[in-house]
Amino acid sequence: HLWHKRDLGKKLAVIRYLEKSKAMAPNGQESENWGPAAAMLYLDPGPMVLLNIASKLKDQADWLVRHNPEYLLSYPSNLLALGEYFENSNLTLPALRQVCTVSELVSDRLRDTMRRVWNVPVKDLYSCEEAGCLAHQCPDHDHYHVQSENIYLEIVDENGAPCPAGETGRVLITTLHNFATPLIRYEVGDYAEWGPQCPCGRGLPVITRIHGRRRNRLALPNGNSEFPYLGEYADYRQITTAIRQFQFIQHSVEEVEMKLVVAEPLTPEQETKIKDLIVRSLGHPFRISISYHDDIPKSASGKFEEFVSRV
Repeated sequence: HLWHKRDLGKKLAVIRYLEKSKAMAPNGQESENWGPAAAMLYLDPGPMVLLNIASKLKDQADWLVRHNPEYLLSYPSNLLALGEYFENSNLTLPALRQVCTVSELVSDRLRDTMRRVWNVPVKDLYSCEEAGCLAHQCPDHDHYHVQSENIYLEIVDENGAPCPAGETGRVLITTLHNFATPLIRYEVGDYAEWGPQCPCGRGLPVITRIHGRRRNRLALPNGNSEFPYLGEYADYRQITTAIRQFQFIQHSVEEVEMKLVVAEPLTPEQETKIKDLIVRSLGHPFRISISYHDDIPKSASGKFEEFVSRV
């Protein structure tokens, strides 16, 4: 909070995965402060309001307008959907100062949407369930600083050798203050890459990119795998502005399905252009199929993954 100069005396709205039927719209749930740590840091803490992400998007928007928070925390995919809903509905959050993200990868599309719709920055937190916070986004840049006071974090290749800056590898963590159940070189399942020293002066290790998990890697016919480049959202919008949501599923080393939620049916010509764009972006002549859906559900934990390999 102190890094990002948050005013803990203001209102924080949180939309996240919760137990079924808990904190559902229209009311959600209210707390006197942001949590025990925030209460200790601030003499006059502001309230926190909480809503279950299972609430319908319109109900989430109505709830946010009613509370008009200064800070909003949710998953990137949910924030993107909310931003686009607010934009299309001509709704505003005049008090909003900052958007905070957890659990999913943050895209340039999300950052652009938050600036355009709400004129606020996105501040991300990299964490895992087993050890909590691993890295915070730098206040001055979009990359991350490892919280080395509590975590020793390594990025290694498939043979266990340390990765140099710019090379993608597996994330291993060793907890430094978990005396009850210590974790030593524990593999969290994510891939990331180191970056150069940050000019901000904090001196903490820099992670430039967090790529996701093994299931988010594209399997190639030659036996290798890589994190896929799926093209820029702007490239798809040049073909059609009807796309509301999409997800890629790899079914084999030769076949990739694109699931689409659209405002209106695509023409055969638009479908062909989209398939060509996907093949060019992936760099391999995969068979591309397109399927249409009313909604693309999130995982059981409330997270959304843009690309999933089932190979």
